[in-house]
Amino acid sequence: MKGALVAREHPVLDRLASGLNVAKEGVEELLWPTRCVLCDVPGTLLCEDCRLEIPYIDALHACPYCGQAYGKLACVDCNSFMVAHRQLTPDQRSRTYGDQGLPREGGVSPRGSEYATEAQGACMTDGPQRALDKVVSVFSFVDPCRKLITVYKDKKELRLAEVLAEMLANYIDPSWVVPGETALVAIPARKQALRERGFDHMKEVSVRLSKRCGLPFLDVLHTVDRSDQRGLSASSRQQNMKGSFAFNPQGLLCTAGVIPERVIIVDDVLTTGATLMAAARVLKEAGIEQVFGLTVARLP
Repeated sequence: MKGALVAREHPVLDRLASGLNVAKEGVEELLWPTRCVLCDVPGTLLCEDCRLEIPYIDALHACPYCGQAYGKLACVDCNSFMVAHRQLTPDQRSRTYGDQGLPREGGVSPRGSEYATEAQGACMTDGPQRALDKVVSVFSFVDPCRKLITVYKDKKELRLAEVLAEMLANYIDPSWVVPGETALVAIPARKQALRERGFDHMKEVSVRLSKRCGLPFLDVLHTVDRSDQRGLSASSRQQNMKGSFAFNPQGLLCTAGVIPERVIIVDDVLTTGATLMAAARVLKEAGIEQVFGLTVARLP
């Protein structure tokens, strides 16, 4: 179902929840005074000095396709991927990249099957069926950014969700946003991670980001059981992500069942792009026309 997105609001419940949160935070501050999660200086969750130490990616000089830092016109991987894509015959292109414009394991390419890896798949192709239209990342995934994300996820410092939402809001490309047609979707946590942490870390960030930028948050992606991505090679990540997400139409209830024209997928770290690409394929199969990726960090 297509149409304008109108998020349903509950002002009384929102005010009540806000008041309870303020009271809860006041008690917590009295018992456990806030300190910087990176340098331990008292008074703030993330001090200004530490904010300046985090390696931001200059979006103006990053690759316009995959968001790699210092890509300028396009990073080496994206340029090589697009040049190779253009050199293939239509039949080779289909066998190499598949129906969604993504490299297939062992596909034919000008640089051999080794080139058809999921690392290049994370870069944008120039084909009309590409799954992910563009990716932007805020930081390079090195310390102190690595520590910041670890403290949030593994030490359960939920207050950092608001800090990360603030940072992500500044990196949303204005060209992605069309009023009434754009929504946010979070990469859902694996079931095991959800049990261990007790919260879905990117859903928490996305809900806060939704309030900051005025875009509805849609809980339309569900995970299908798979192994942990950490420690896997690029090709193993691609294989592991196949069929790892499912579209949940119940997540459209807040927009009265309206499917958005555009979606911004929010995730924590872009490693090879396998997760974002798998999610983007599911969303496009559900009828969403354009899918963008927004991540807190990416591997340099």
